[in-house]
Amino acid sequence: MSFSFIAIIKAIILPPTVNLISILLGLFLLNRAKLVSRFFLYLGTLSLFLFCSMPFSAFLLNKLESTSPLELPIKVYDEQAIVILGAGSRFSAVEYGKDIDGAKTLQRIHYGAFL
Repeated sequence: MSFSFIAIIKAIILPPTVNLISILLGLFLLNRAKLVSRFFLYLGTLSLFLFCSMPFSAFLLNKLESTSPLELPIKVYDEQAIVILGAGSRFSAVEYGKDIDGAKTLQRIHYGAFL
């Protein structure tokens, strides 16, 4: 699979596109099946509102950030590596002539070096 195909699938599956598709499907079915149409309209509108509201976003973030950051000083026993996950890159950076790490990736590398 190419990179662009995966990016398109992600864009379709993730909000707000999936919410807008649900609303458009509800509008398309408005004259054909009123019950199904109303379901898609309500589902799309309610989910779009929820994902845009601050309390719901904070609730989702709190669920993701349930663990505390590392307590310093860290006791190291036999660990020999730190795995740093990437967080994006700049493709075809003109000043370097190649792909480079993005800002979030550089922040993670800096924190890994600190540890």
